[in-house]
Amino acid sequence: MSETDLPHWNADLDKPILLRDGKELRTLHDAAVFLDERFAGQRGVQLTGVRLALRFAARTGAVAEILDARRVVEILLRGNDLV
Repeated sequence: MSETDLPHWNADLDKPILLRDGKELRTLHDAAVFLDERFAGQRGVQLTGVRLALRFAARTGAVAEILDARRVVEILLRGNDLV
């Protein structure tokens, strides 16, 4: 299943993620695109886990899953001094 097939791919995050450069990530899709661009070519357990959390939230659309996805994205971004 591709990301475009996920039914809730454009769902809003429970709250936007404000990046240091002033950009806001408002949707699951925004967060995924930013991660793909920022970490292009990189691999790792944490990055893979964050991407999976975004995909799972986009598949289910569950509020709890969207909240969890936003939290793990913020943790990854904070660890890379991006928020």
